[in-house]
Amino acid sequence: MNHATKKAINLGDSKIILIVVLAINLLLSLYVAFFKKDAIWLETLKTGGKGNFQLVQDLYNNENYKNQQTQTINQVLSQMGGSQDNTQAAAEDTQAAAEDTTATQTLDKAKIDSILSTAYYQGDKNAKIILIEYSDLICPFCKRHYNNQTLETVVANHPKDVALAFKNMPLVQLHPTAPLGAEGVACANKVGGAKKAFAFLSKGFQAQNFTTDSVIAIGKEIGLTSSAFVNCVKNGETKAEVDASIQEGNSVFGINGTPGNVVLNRETGKYIVIAGAYPVDEFEKAVATLSK
Repeated sequence: MNHATKKAINLGDSKIILIVVLAINLLLSLYVAFFKKDAIWLETLKTGGKGNFQLVQDLYNNENYKNQQTQTINQVLSQMGGSQDNTQAAAEDTQAAAEDTTATQTLDKAKIDSILSTAYYQGDKNAKIILIEYSDLICPFCKRHYNNQTLETVVANHPKDVALAFKNMPLVQLHPTAPLGAEGVACANKVGGAKKAFAFLSKGFQAQNFTTDSVIAIGKEIGLTSSAFVNCVKNGETKAEVDASIQEGNSVFGINGTPGNVVLNRETGKYIVIAGAYPVDEFEKAVATLSK
């Protein structure tokens, strides 16, 4: 076989290979196009139609939502034994990004009264500025937030003008036993008032999980030994209250990660959501902004 013949054969083989590659790319492109179309069609059905699908897209593109999702993912990583340094750095990055997206919004008086009527207060209930904290007793960032006494420090700095209003938001997907702890806080409040609720919090934030017996044991530690507290815990008497608090944080303020904080001027109805365990200075800025 001469050189010219070999060259012709090689050229022919190259053309065949090129045609095959182009054909495969075309088939893949068609497959991806139809697959994507089917996937979008399926997601549209799952959300209840094109209108809802567009709303879901808007939600996923919302920067506050992205930041809260990042925080939740960081919580999962920390629970799974991820690098503490990396998790902490990621959390700080999330908080820094969120600073650019916090904005003043407004609630009407009826909604404010409804929200605050079921909160556990520390400080003057009639204070102008209320720090509403939606929290999960097992959440590592919530524990840090509590151990740092961030919100308590802000209240202490402005005893006549600022108060803390605690709200339960157990993240059952991440912490399956957290709702039991939340119900314990609510039962402590129901039986002994806000003072006992905050006493329960001081013990509850030290726990890594909850059982009915451990919740009752915490109650005994803080002096709640009556059958009223025990029955409240065993019978799930505050479950509906905890569920309503979770729904409230989600629907009213868009909070789906903890700690979720709301700095509210109860007189004007204006508020700022601070999603995360920020330092005192960040809350002081929000208080100053809303006090003007």
